Amino acid sequence: LDCTILAIADAKRWTRLRKVSTQFVESQVSCADLVILTKKDKLESEALAAVAGEVTECADGAEVCPVCALEPIDSAIFDKLLAMAAESEA
Repeated sequence: LDCTILAIADAKRWTRLRKVSTQFVESQVSCADLVILTKKDKLESEALAAVAGEVTECADGAEVCPVCALEPIDSAIFDKLLAMAAESEA
């Protein structure tokens, strides 16, 4: 079965959740093709960059896209996801 895996991770709680449940949290993103990192507005830019780096490492280099509910999601994120889905169907 060839498919695209989208994971969603909470940027604000990532570090805390990873400390208390490392294996579970990391396994949630480890096979992802694309990770949506929510609540980017809740962290300073340096902290967000650090979390995004950790998520990227756990996701074996998958692209990590930070988003915020207060802003429209960049259409490029949807385009990437649709392109990945099309590739997996081909």
